[in-house]
Amino acid sequence: MSEGLCGRCKVAAERDRAAVEAEWKAARDAAVAAARTAEAARPPQEVVAPF
Repeated sequence: MSEGLCGRCKVAAERDRAAVEAEWKAARDAAVAAARTAEAARPPQEVVAPF
């Protein structure tokens, strides 16, 4: 991915990529936590048999 870049550019690209991945993981973890909280607050639904 960073082939053809100079040393400084490679370091900067790797740092930027790590920052974006950390931001994405934080957003994903927040979304998972919000979904779990929402599901826990919702009362269980009654399942009706299809027959």
